[in-house]
Amino acid sequence: MTEASQFVLDNLQSRGWFAPEPGYFGDNAAAYGAQDEALGELAKARGGIGGYKIAYNSSAQLAALGQSQPGAAYVCAAQIVQTGAKLAAADYDNLMIEPEIGAVLGAELVPGKTYTAADMAGLVARWLPVFELLDRRNSDGHFHVPTVLAHNIFNEGAVLGGPGVAELPELAALHSVVFDNGARVHDAAGAAPQDPAEAAAFLANHFTGRGQVMKAGSLLLCGTHMPIFKPEAGHELRFELGALGAVSFSIVK
Repeated sequence: MTEASQFVLDNLQSRGWFAPEPGYFGDNAAAYGAQDEALGELAKARGGIGGYKIAYNSSAQLAALGQSQPGAAYVCAAQIVQTGAKLAAADYDNLMIEPEIGAVLGAELVPGKTYTAADMAGLVARWLPVFELLDRRNSDGHFHVPTVLAHNIFNEGAVLGGPGVAELPELAALHSVVFDNGARVHDAAGAAPQDPAEAAAFLANHFTGRGQVMKAGSLLLCGTHMPIFKPEAGHELRFELGALGAVSFSIVK
């Protein structure tokens, strides 16, 4: 393992202080190399790789960060939980959430192929509402993209809802509603940052292009429907997504 990869692994395991590290991660290529190595090791103690996430995949976010492509990261299997989960506040330094459409793969994806959005529409078994869990630690106020990529874009798992659907309805009419302890904090139609099938294709091509076999049953997170949100300990969060169903979880003090 390289020094940069070991730095990431140690930092993720210790939930250490997060700061830009351009000396280690001068560009996105270096960042992804460290991410692959560090998460390959970290996942051994977290149930293996259970999914993959996309980040900053709206045109506005890409422009704001000066990026030509979204970010991509891994999700560890043991950190994927079902709706109704109770999460301990003490397990996170700075827990934040993003409500998203998730895709569950119905078939294995392998290197050596190029996947299109149309391909992914047929390869996804189920589209469902998901809360992505992130631990932003002390990162507020700075966002050095390669450092963030290397550190797996803050992912700390996901909460899966349902029942889900085999085919996505018209996105413009799909209503995203988020409640924090019963108070409505987000309510918008057509809130997906991009076509989820396009997001899924990006993830498929990114990870299979790096030699990964993406197993059937893997979760793909397709981008947040609202700005990142910080929930409070003792609160229950709920995300309703029309025909896709709903997902909820609570944070235990």
